[in-house]
Amino acid sequence: MVKKSSAPVKGKASAKKVLKKPASKKATPAQSEPAEPRLVENMATFDLKEFLHEMQTVLGCAPCADKVVLATACSGLGVPAAVLRSIMGDAAKVVEITASEISETSAHALLQNCPKGHQPLQLLRNVVDAASSGKSFCYIANKVTPMNELFGSEGTDIYVAGYPCNDNSSMNTSRFDPQKDATTTPFAAVLPAVVHVLDKLAPKAFLLENVPGLLKKRSGQSPSSAEPVMSWVEDKLKSKLGNRYSWFSLMLPSDPLPTRRDRIFTIGLRKDIACHPGQLTGLQSDINKLVSAASAMPVHHVSGFLHVDPAPNDAQQTGCEPGGDADDGDEDMVATGYVDAQQGNYAVCFEKAVHRAVQAGRVSKDSPLLLPHISRMSASMPHETAWMRAQIDVYQLIIAHMKEGLHPDVADSLHAVADVGQSAERGHVHLHGDLPCLTTSSRLFDYQSRRFLLPAELAASMGMGRVDFRGLTLSQSSAILGKSMATTTLAILFLPLLKCLQMCQEA
Repeated sequence: MVKKSSAPVKGKASAKKVLKKPASKKATPAQSEPAEPRLVENMATFDLKEFLHEMQTVLGCAPCADKVVLATACSGLGVPAAVLRSIMGDAAKVVEITASEISETSAHALLQNCPKGHQPLQLLRNVVDAASSGKSFCYIANKVTPMNELFGSEGTDIYVAGYPCNDNSSMNTSRFDPQKDATTTPFAAVLPAVVHVLDKLAPKAFLLENVPGLLKKRSGQSPSSAEPVMSWVEDKLKSKLGNRYSWFSLMLPSDPLPTRRDRIFTIGLRKDIACHPGQLTGLQSDINKLVSAASAMPVHHVSGFLHVDPAPNDAQQTGCEPGGDADDGDEDMVATGYVDAQQGNYAVCFEKAVHRAVQAGRVSKDSPLLLPHISRMSASMPHETAWMRAQIDVYQLIIAHMKEGLHPDVADSLHAVADVGQSAERGHVHLHGDLPCLTTSSRLFDYQSRRFLLPAELAASMGMGRVDFRGLTLSQSSAILGKSMATTTLAILFLPLLKCLQMCQEA
């Protein structure tokens, strides 16, 4: 069972809420701002160390261990290890005994951003290979490396895996295909492998992360097609870990960061650690306590994360490189106008985008008449592709439609950011200075500063420090960031876990 954290929603009473199984009707993707807008304030740029200090104060404990042994899978930019090091400080050693990342680009980005002496001992290419044969290609050793030598040692403290969410994401157009079973795809095969490695490593605790789409029905033709994907996840955990581990699942936000990144985490303890029922209950209570404290903080405004004067020739400032990927649902646009910025191609792309927005009820039929070409946001962006310029302009229409009926002073005070990388009927738009959830295909456009948000700015909005994106295209950077975890959420999980493992003591 997945529970939403008991943190109070601003303006509402605190209450625990068990998320019910999804209804059998077809799910539809969210199209604009969340139903519960967050209180956003202009503040100084987020400081992870300050946030950690506040969370430690709320929990009443401070790190005391001199060493933490970590293992990760689907490791992304290595954020779990970085957050754990920030928590433990200079006095403790965090040893990441193994990591894995199937994307070669992501693997090199991880290593490029690891401080000297902080690289994982091995960085495997494929956790599925490691699970089936006990070995996989290692990017660090540049050869096939055994992982099975780590199995059975029971020396691992925490195992963290953000297993692939592609099949569960609401931004995946095929997710709403009733014939497609989300548990039988190549991406879904990673979870059983992650659980197998978890079982063999036998860590004291584990964290598994995925998107809220786990609560949607799995679809397909099996007798379990109406069940949520989360039920399948639970079955996989029980079959391998049921005798040795106890766990629970929570929906956690990313407050107080501007990026909205709600995620489902499954948190588990080995039964010799959770030796009485109160241990697991206490862990969940501590997590909820920190979530409540973080949710009570004003959300940082995106303007605090923007570079004052980004370099005009920065290649990563563009929305999409020539020859880059169009939206997965727009193959017809690729054929008719995505190749370059001729006006005729733009007209075709814009007409299609407006049609989609009108069909979705996001703009009225006469809205295009209210947007003369000279006033279109993309008019000053001839370097963008026709498809991307059309996307920027149709979201300008959508934003104008959302502002209709507001007092001019109120409308002018809003700070709009839209995910223009998604087709016009499904991309998220936020108006209050916070950010839509970043996905692997996102292109977040800031209509206040009239430009795309840079990868470094997006990384900062997720609570990361300076991230080196040299050598990466915008598409590659976005794909890496779209799979990363928010630092605040990890901090809120790690601190109670460390306390439970007696690696934190009362302050």
